[in-house]
Amino acid sequence: MAQHQDGSAADRLRAALEALARPLSWEERAGCADTVARGGLTAYGLRWIDEALAAAADEPLREAVEALRAPVARYSGATPAERRELLRTIGDLLERAQNAAAEHGRSWREVAQQRDAALDARAISDLRSARRVSVKFVKGVGPRIAELLSRLGVETAYDLLTLFPRKYQDRRRPTPVAELRDGDRAGTLLTIGAEPKASRGRRVVTIRCAAYDDTGAVQLTWFNQPWLVDKLTRGTRLYASGEVERLGRNVTIRVDEYEIIGPTPDPLQIGRIVPVYPLTEGLAQATVRRVVSQAIERYAHGDYDPVPVEVCRRRGLLDHAQAIRSIHFPASMEEQEEARRGLAYRELLPLQVEVARRRREDTLDEAVSVKPTESALAELGRTLPFDLTRAQSRAARQILRDMTRRSPMNRLLHGDVGSGKTVVIMAALLAVARSGHQAALMVPTEILAQQHYRNLRRLLGGLGVEVDLLIGGLSTAAKETVRGRLVSGLTDVVVGTHALIQDPVAFRSLALAVVDEQHRFGVAHRSDLVRKGRGPHFLVVTATPIPRTLALTVYGHLLVSVLDELPPGRRPVMTKLATRRTAYQLVRKEAEKGRQAYVICPLIEPSEALDCQAAAELAERLAAEELSGLRIGLLHGRLKLEERDRAMAEFVAGNSDALVSTSVVEVGVDVPNATVMVVENAERFGLAQLHQLRGRVGRGDAPSYCALISGTRTKEARERLTVLCGTTDGFKIAMEDLRLRGPGEFVGTRQSGMPDFRIADVLRDVGLLELAHEDAEAIIARDKELSLPEHADMAEEMKTRGGPRSGPGPVG
Repeated sequence: MAQHQDGSAADRLRAALEALARPLSWEERAGCADTVARGGLTAYGLRWIDEALAAAADEPLREAVEALRAPVARYSGATPAERRELLRTIGDLLERAQNAAAEHGRSWREVAQQRDAALDARAISDLRSARRVSVKFVKGVGPRIAELLSRLGVETAYDLLTLFPRKYQDRRRPTPVAELRDGDRAGTLLTIGAEPKASRGRRVVTIRCAAYDDTGAVQLTWFNQPWLVDKLTRGTRLYASGEVERLGRNVTIRVDEYEIIGPTPDPLQIGRIVPVYPLTEGLAQATVRRVVSQAIERYAHGDYDPVPVEVCRRRGLLDHAQAIRSIHFPASMEEQEEARRGLAYRELLPLQVEVARRRREDTLDEAVSVKPTESALAELGRTLPFDLTRAQSRAARQILRDMTRRSPMNRLLHGDVGSGKTVVIMAALLAVARSGHQAALMVPTEILAQQHYRNLRRLLGGLGVEVDLLIGGLSTAAKETVRGRLVSGLTDVVVGTHALIQDPVAFRSLALAVVDEQHRFGVAHRSDLVRKGRGPHFLVVTATPIPRTLALTVYGHLLVSVLDELPPGRRPVMTKLATRRTAYQLVRKEAEKGRQAYVICPLIEPSEALDCQAAAELAERLAAEELSGLRIGLLHGRLKLEERDRAMAEFVAGNSDALVSTSVVEVGVDVPNATVMVVENAERFGLAQLHQLRGRVGRGDAPSYCALISGTRTKEARERLTVLCGTTDGFKIAMEDLRLRGPGEFVGTRQSGMPDFRIADVLRDVGLLELAHEDAEAIIARDKELSLPEHADMAEEMKTRGGPRSGPGPVG
């Protein structure tokens, strides 16, 4: 056994080698110009080589370090092209030295364990074993590459196999220069014929470079990439793709993607459909392709599959191992799509199995059966000054029917802005009160809680229902009084915020828990409210229309009620992109008619990081300038409770012409006299949130308007906001918001438990999701514990992964 160095020497050696490695990736990015290390890489590197030698414990280790000296010594005096080759040599030798240092830095017992694991990794090689083998044992992955891969969430060989490409380039037949056509988007294999040159304009740096192949010459053009002057040298071979401009014999390619090809083309780089992977700083595409190829060669076979064989056959899915091979290196894009479909299904099915299992478990608890002597819907309907819509009646009946059962209801109620969700909630609350039990309505803000409290007191209070309010802004004595009424059963319905789930709060008989705008609460908050009763019925309410894909994914354990029609007579809100001048002229014009306006600002206080006005600053400026002479109110979440109440009460009473507010008015507040909604920095809001804000106006008889002021003029921002201007259909807006922002941003990944899929796409794969939903129901009905042999791989997948992992996103 070789002698082991002491800990301090091992630490010094490791630190010296890390210091030597630090500038290498930066030097490569700088075009091997020898400008990254102070005094040049040679002087810098030799200093750290000497430091490493002084700390090396034995002759083999010193030899590994000494091997670095010659290429490092030559570096500063070499040409850029020679330096590039030297940099690769230094990197390889440094990796060997780091491996040797790591070996000597461990105890003999650790070394033995590591070697045993390596032998096991070589002895067993299939998808099942890949889940347990460290990525470090994949051929070509040393400590440095393993560290870089770990930043992408890659720890095992299986993780590497499921590091899916983010896109592909078809390099099966690079287009010869002679065949390039004007206006085409093409890729071609070229050799740099002359050193690139940079020209600087007012806002752009243009890099031009002559290149050629056997059929002709072409000029390559890049914008704002000045480092290419040093990186691309004469004789460099590269694959370049972009838009072609051809004028006679003069051909130009505006390069959007390129990759340097070595003197001997790598078969993974050219002549095939080439995968393009997500990267991190210091990791190259060629490196990832090489190590993924090695992992595929060793591990992409065997019978491990989280989808049972019978389901694969019925759904026409590729074999799991074949799908992994094809997703990385497909022979055609048709094969790639078939592989993507199979792997997406393997993400969706375990999720839907978990959802189905959770839904089945929810039905095992025993709940209070809510059976009022009279129909709550009919009783409530007699007190309302309007008729319910068909959608309201349908949703209310679904909820009331569910609550008669002995198993807890778990239902989602969602619909567009103004579709009348509050009335449906009232029917459920009234049914609970008439049955002698209690109900709780939890909302995200105190302002909304007060709004609900006033409405419920006005409508249900007149029917003899005792309604209380419990929020953090109440006095200690007031909170204590409400808690006493809850535990004694004097309160039928309580409305509140997070204060409802505090430990001192207890109920005599909580039969229904309602959570409004639930995406603003954490999963634990919702569970805490439900635990205040003995298996109470549970109703989730949101004013954000939920596309079916998300309903199946995030809320798949819930039954769904949809309010898909608006009460008659609601006028659509005219929505336009506007300048500040136009927007505030509209506010002034409406104020002269006795109407009111909201002005929404995304921040409470100024921020140097965000280019938008704070609410307090904006209110002050408007009062002095654009809206001078009008009565300006101010509302935001950091005002004291009484100040918020006063500001809102003044606006509701018509004593302020314009209310400057943060998005706390997004939900709940109802002022029929408000006809204008102005949104500052509208690009900072999601489309669904803007639609919510817009829904605060248009609640009266007068025409209403929404003016969107954008703080940026980018094409993307304008296109996104134009969607809102073109439709008032909340479901269409929700789908577009989902497409633009992704499901995590749409519902709040952290709050909802929304998985970030590696390859499945909840918009694109709705058909697969529905099939997975169907298969999951059948699997759980037959084998709830997944104990049958055909479900063993799925159980292992769910246990080790905990559901689909977050990753770089779907293949696009």
